[in-house]
Amino acid sequence: MFKHATLNRAYRLVWSELRNTWIAVAEFARTRGKRASGAVAIGTALALGAANAMAAGEPSPTALPTNGQVVAGQVGISSSGARMDVAQGSNSAIVNWDSFNIGSQAHVNFAQPDASSVILNRASGGSAIFGRITANGNVFIVDPGGILFAPGAQVDVGGLVASSLGISDANFLAGKYQFERVGAGGTVVNQGRLTAANGGFVALIAPQVSNSGSITATAGSVGLAAGDSVHLDFDHDGLLSFQVDVAAAAARADNSGVIVADGGRVVMNAQAKDALLSTVLNNDGVIRARSLESRNGEIWLGGGSTGVVSVTGTLDASGTEAGQAGGTVKVLGDKVGLFAQAKVDVSGVGAGGTALVGGNWQGKGPEQNASATYVGKDVSIKADAVGTGDGGKVVVWSDQGTRFDGSISATGGAQGGDGGLVEVSGRDGLAFNGTVGAAAPMGKTGTLLLDPNDIYLIHGADTTGSEDANVTASAIDFAYVNIGNGEISDGKLDSLGDVNIILQAKNLIQVGTFAGASQAVSLTALTSNTLTLQSGDNTALGNINFVSGSSLTTAGGNVAMYAGVNPVGNVPYATDTGTANLGAITTNGGSLSVYAKGTLTAGGAIASNGGAVSLSSQDALAVDGGITAGAGTVSLLANQDGAGAQGFSQADATTIAGTGITLTVNTGAGTGTGGAVLSTLTD
Repeated sequence: MFKHATLNRAYRLVWSELRNTWIAVAEFARTRGKRASGAVAIGTALALGAANAMAAGEPSPTALPTNGQVVAGQVGISSSGARMDVAQGSNSAIVNWDSFNIGSQAHVNFAQPDASSVILNRASGGSAIFGRITANGNVFIVDPGGILFAPGAQVDVGGLVASSLGISDANFLAGKYQFERVGAGGTVVNQGRLTAANGGFVALIAPQVSNSGSITATAGSVGLAAGDSVHLDFDHDGLLSFQVDVAAAAARADNSGVIVADGGRVVMNAQAKDALLSTVLNNDGVIRARSLESRNGEIWLGGGSTGVVSVTGTLDASGTEAGQAGGTVKVLGDKVGLFAQAKVDVSGVGAGGTALVGGNWQGKGPEQNASATYVGKDVSIKADAVGTGDGGKVVVWSDQGTRFDGSISATGGAQGGDGGLVEVSGRDGLAFNGTVGAAAPMGKTGTLLLDPNDIYLIHGADTTGSEDANVTASAIDFAYVNIGNGEISDGKLDSLGDVNIILQAKNLIQVGTFAGASQAVSLTALTSNTLTLQSGDNTALGNINFVSGSSLTTAGGNVAMYAGVNPVGNVPYATDTGTANLGAITTNGGSLSVYAKGTLTAGGAIASNGGAVSLSSQDALAVDGGITAGAGTVSLLANQDGAGAQGFSQADATTIAGTGITLTVNTGAGTGTGGAVLSTLTD
């Protein structure tokens, strides 16, 4: 929540399908007419699920499961007072119960042949567990009426599955753990303490699942899976995987408690039908899967193709011991939001890990891409190398629009190592108002990539860009689709420090405002690293433009520009236009390299003051403002593809000066006839 600056009102963020944006609304405002807010709706749903499990009221303190009928395997059942012993003689067994309630003073113990043994306990009408369950093997509890582990409940088993979805006897006995909705499909709620043995698992499966207690599976797996059909399987590494095959109406997975699976895997997966405005997955608790010995932890939150994935709590997959790398955190879904003071930590003493929010690098890879991603101003994402090692990889991505107001760090180790890789991008739009650190005190600085459709570089203090100022204390209202004004200030870039910065856009990178006003962009913090302007991806224009009178200056940092050209091998994109229209550029000792598929016009004075200057065009190259490289070399290449009559031209009364000047026209396999028009060259 956040407070209105003057009215002292509480607000929350909701997704507006009509406006295609996150919007701020009053805390208790209703959405879509009389429909209750997501928080109220899920609270009601979980309350109803718990009520189903306690339809006859809380069980008596000594209550035990009743009328167990063995339908498969060898099982002996005995009870004395408030204790029941279930002795399993076969590796697999199935028992159908009239009820599976356990009172607060009651204890059910499963004695199984070994840790790999498994028993299915099937009941109906809702199961309420207030007491203890112990087992040396794996225990499945299935009840379509719902399952409640109440406050004070204690479960200590090899592995646990609690599901309101059914499983057939044949599938269970064959080790095929396919769960399907049968009937009501109640809620599974944990408010107690669930503990699996080392390397074991805990899985809560239902259309709606919730944990507000504690779940522990050291070196094992924890899964909260919400849907109408769920499949469990073991990966090659022995960890359990959770696949939701069929979405459920009003599906939701919530964690407000503590989940720990150090050296293992935590998965929250909710697949909902038509959940346009609803939160389908929420974590405002703590999920921890730290590295353990040589195994890194994994945390994966997946919200499916509709609805909102919300994180306000902690996702910790760090490596805290000597030599340990950070693990992996993935927060994926249709609309992904990190709110309040959410924390994502994949730092490691030996190396930073990987944090993917809304997708993978440039929207590529097997991960689902979000349509919209939001990272709030008090959110932190860390992928640092704490000791000796490289910083990790952090990606914040969406296909339509990304709003980033938080902080990211992917620093190299204090004793050695390079900075990491950071991308904050939105394919159709980006509002960047956060901070990124990828320094390396003993190695190479890391890289920041910003990658929307269009970028406009302007001069001004941090927050003076139009996208810098989109956040206020009282409202968040940003249209992700068709962003027309993607201005980023040099003050904002300077606030990142001396880091490698890649600004990548599909259509246009412009030095100058969106409205076409000239700007004197000055990067005073860029003293040794590189600013890369890359326009084009083989799908759009791929142009670079300086508004007339605009300039770009660094404090010794390098500048590299690619207009319609792939930086890997400097290969032109087939479908891009790729024109570059430059203004005045001063690098104060840094190098300047420009590659253009189309015409390249250096309309302003270029002064590298000792840095190398390289201008290369597949088409015509014009130097209209002169070049002063001092002790630096100058390389000029026109009509690189060797086709047509495009050539090189230098405006009258201008000088190209450097230590070693190379001019080449008409290269490649073509039969170009372009010429060279020169004014003054000083070598």
